[in-house]
Amino acid sequence: MAKKQKTLGPRVTVEAADWYKTAFGSHNAGAEYILAAVPILYTRTVKDAKARFTPSERSLIIDVANGMMRNPGMAGQHIVASCTDSMHLDATDEKRQVDRVFMTQKLNALTLFERACIEIWACAFWEQHDQPDALSLETYIA
Repeated sequence: MAKKQKTLGPRVTVEAADWYKTAFGSHNAGAEYILAAVPILYTRTVKDAKARFTPSERSLIIDVANGMMRNPGMAGQHIVASCTDSMHLDATDEKRQVDRVFMTQKLNALTLFERACIEIWACAFWEQHDQPDALSLETYIA
């Protein structure tokens, strides 16, 4: 049985379009592949990365992501600085009963892609809050 499809019309930078054409032979082939593959890669990466953190550490990440702006050009480059600044300036490590040194080490050990996925995951918690089926923090971090 064929999967249902939706048509999207995303805009990308010239550099991204050129990369799609180079890597996949055409813009559309590249965009279709990436748009279909990212949810799979993201889901697996978030599952693996989240497993490295305790529920308290995941709560801290969610706290820090409240209001975080996502920018594709800076993907994965906000979460470490945001968490460390929050621990130093706002004592979120104490609030969430997290060891600051271990938390920083764990964040620094993530790859750039893992950091980007964790940023997406953490920001998504706040974006889903307006939905009627929004998950509680405890359910989301589980």
